[in-house]
Amino acid sequence: MSLDLLHSQAWILSRWAISVGLGTDPNTLGDLEDWSIFTAKEPEGDFIPDNIITFYDTVGIVDGKNEDFVVTEYFGFQARVRADAFSYALGEQRIILIRNKMDKVNRYKIQIDGIWYIIHTISRGPIFPIGQELEAKSRWGFTLNGTITLSRL
Repeated sequence: MSLDLLHSQAWILSRWAISVGLGTDPNTLGDLEDWSIFTAKEPEGDFIPDNIITFYDTVGIVDGKNEDFVVTEYFGFQARVRADAFSYALGEQRIILIRNKMDKVNRYKIQIDGIWYIIHTISRGPIFPIGQELEAKSRWGFTLNGTITLSRL
């Protein structure tokens, strides 16, 4: 019998990304830095850097049951990189770094709020450059969609 997750896949991925050095935790810093990592909402404001990473929950796939009637679920996610108007290449490099780190995940153990999880695998599609904002800041965006298999210990 598998245990239900107590955190969303986006939250688990954001904690993973921080633990492998892809960015910083905005909750533990006095001032936000470039490549702060957020979950579920991309923040705006005068004190929010243009260069950030945000993870979102998306639709996943339920793949049926095994012989022990355990359901395999692939939880959907989106990773989004936002880069300032003059940093297309910097944003592209960051999303490529995220992709490359995801491709190496194999049974990665992580503890969040005292709960242990295993990220078994991360499957992903190609990087999608979503272009430049039409707003005054004209920031660049890049996304990566995929699924993640997780279990709670």
